Amino acid sequence: MLQRSRYRKSCLQGRPPRGSLSHNLVSVSIHCLLFVIAVSALACSKQSTAPEAPHKQTDSITIAVHPSWPVEITKLDIFLYEDRGIRRLIYHSNKLRIPDPGTDFILVAIANAPGEIDAGTLGSFDAMESLTMSYSSELSEAPLMSGMAQSKGADTVGITLTPLLCAIQITSVDNLLENRPLLKHPRFNFRYANASAQVLRQDGFRPSQTVESPVGMRSPELFLAYLHEDIGYNRCEPGITLCCYPNDSPFPTIGTPRTELILEAQADSLTLGFCTELPALHRGSITPVRVVADDNSLIYCKKSEN
Repeated sequence: MLQRSRYRKSCLQGRPPRGSLSHNLVSVSIHCLLFVIAVSALACSKQSTAPEAPHKQTDSITIAVHPSWPVEITKLDIFLYEDRGIRRLIYHSNKLRIPDPGTDFILVAIANAPGEIDAGTLGSFDAMESLTMSYSSELSEAPLMSGMAQSKGADTVGITLTPLLCAIQITSVDNLLENRPLLKHPRFNFRYANASAQVLRQDGFRPSQTVESPVGMRSPELFLAYLHEDIGYNRCEPGITLCCYPNDSPFPTIGTPRTELILEAQADSLTLGFCTELPALHRGSITPVRVVADDNSLIYCKKSEN
């Protein structure tokens, strides 16, 4: 009687009695609903805390240039090429902030180019790779420098600017001739200096033409320097630096001679010339050189004109 009363009471309250089949189904449904809510909440939590994919902040590119030599930048040309197909020129500017092309690109920077660069002749990257500069047009205080980078979707692109010139530092001069004659009015210059070089080339420099005189050069001090003391018994440390274009041929040939450093001086009534063959000269390199004036390095001896 009591059990029937409880059943009647449960029915009147709108819920099945505990332990009945209906009661068990309701409990299972409630637990499943709670589980689904918990899983959904966890998924939402993970989704909200997941880091956002990186995206570009601006529609332009900032270019950061870094000269490898401590020299002045008087002018700058920026060329932007597509990095696909014929690699056509998209943009030419002299500013360090340019529009983003929205695709893979090649960025070329040329500093201190003599005169104006005709962008119309550089409509493809292949044409840029063929661009050649002359040694005689270089300025000692602002040498030509260049660099390039490939990128996509970056806000800032860094480019290292490397000069075409190579620096030859004359660290010491020794007079080892017999009887040590006084070498008066000494001067240094190059022989077989490379006359030109491609702006973007990094190696494989072989001179097809050479410069043998500073005549016609914008900065003849790159090619020729005078030592303001005579060379006698004591070692001389001139601290002179000359610059030439790269010549990285591994060995000299008739067609591609090595660049040489010449010391010329007067002894009595004679003009003597001494040769120091330089090592392979790589773009932007700095090479210390010790010069020795002796019978082995003597290449000419001629009567002085005065």
